[in-house]
Amino acid sequence: MDQEWLQCNSREKYERYMERNEETKRKVEEEKRLANVRWGQNFSRSYEENKKFWKEVKRVWKGGSKMEETVQDVAG
Repeated sequence: MDQEWLQCNSREKYERYMERNEETKRKVEEEKRLANVRWGQNFSRSYEENKKFWKEVKRVWKGGSKMEETVQDVAG
């Protein structure tokens, strides 16, 4: 379409070119917004599924001591 406008240089073709240009910009913005929403949802889901992993990452970042796990017998 832009080639057509550049070759002919008429007002009507320029207006059609600008309409399509704006439409394309809106579509790109909408797709970017949807991609960000999907990324956020996936990240949130991953976080919820892997809370222990993220707690361990946080502990390591803060330089905490090695995580110790204890096992108790039936008496406690």
